[in-house]
Formats: sequence, C-alpha cells, structure tokens
Amino acid sequence: MLSNISLSRKNIGAIIIVISLFIFVLSYLYMDTVKKLDAQLHKDCDLPDEICPFKKNIPPEAAAGFAVSAVTGLFGAFVYFSSPKNEKEVAEKLSRSKEILSRLDIDEKKIYGMIAESGSVFQSELVEKSGMSKVKITRLLDRLESKGVVERKRRGMTNIVMVKQ
Repeated sequence: MLSNISLSRKNIGAIIIVISLFIFVLSYLYMDTVKKLDAQLHKDCDLPDEICPFKKNIPPEAAAGFAVSAVTGLFGAFVYFSSPKNEKEVAEKLSRSKEILSRLDIDEKKIYGMIAESGSVFQSELVEKSGMSKVKITRLLDRLESKGVVERKRRGMTNIVMVKQ
C-alpha cells in the first residue's frame, strides 16, 4: 500500500507543509487553553491588564510554536515549488544513460564501473587496477568518450577520467 507513494520533491514539500500546519494547530490550541485557564484562574485579579503577568496576549511557548510552524511552512513551500530541473528531463536523461550503458561491451563496462565507483580517476590508475595495457585503456576511453559517458582532462603527464554528467 505504501509502496505506491512516490517521494518526489513536491510530495516531500507537501508533507512538510502538513507538518507545519499540525504544529500551528497545536500551538493555537495550547495558546487558547492557557488563555482560558488564565482567565478562569485570575478573574478576580485586581491588577491592571498591562501589569498582570497572566493576562498576556500570547504565551511565549505558543509564540515559539508559531515561529517554528512558520519556518517549517516556508521550508516546505520552498521544497514544494523549487525544482532543480524538470522531473521529466531528469527521467529522460536517466533512461538515455541506461540505454547507452546497456550498449557497452564487457571491457567498457568494467572501465566505466571503475571510473563511476570513484567519481574520477587517473588514467594511469586504470591501467594498474584493470591489468590492461595502456593502449587498450586509451582505446576504451576513446570509445567511452565518443559515446558521451566519460570525459578526460589533461593533468600534467596523465589524464583524469570522470563520468560525464
């Protein structure tokens, strides 16, 4: 039943907004109860309203609850309305990258896995870790680069190889 719920940014934002509303309602109920109780307990109080500590407009605890509710609600609205990219574009890119990766041969997948595991790696390290020759690694990286899955950046006498975003 719960596995059907998708935790997208909008859903997470909506959940945070609901939590902030819950905090607001609890704070309001607390404030209302305290005010009614103070009114009942101090109905015979002779002190003027501005001096009597029990005739405050909003108890400090309720004010703190309202502040937490406001901050939480603003954060929820930010999460709900902000989106780094359109979710459809992200899904399309993911499906395209899966399609490209499915077309890689065994050696290309091995090298790509080594690069993806560390994020970036020196080309010379790929030679050492894979046990393949420098020429073979260079050719594999040429093919991976032409397929658009990795990129090489020159660093001194070697290259740094990274997964292309």
